[in-house]
Amino acid sequence: MYDLITNNFQGTNITIALTGLPIVITGEVIGGDGSIITLRLRDGSSIYIESSLIAFFY
Repeated sequence: MYDLITNNFQGTNITIALTGLPIVITGEVIGGDGSIITLRLRDGSSIYIESSLIAFFY
């Protein structure tokens, strides 16, 4: 899932659902490092998500 998101959705806003938690996170894909995906949120802060924790995205 890491390669799919970082290669095809770089610079795009996506919503990510986390495995085992009833939350979704929306932000712009700004990069990745190994298996960590970096999203920039609307307020300008960045969040780092381990790709193995992603249930799905849209």
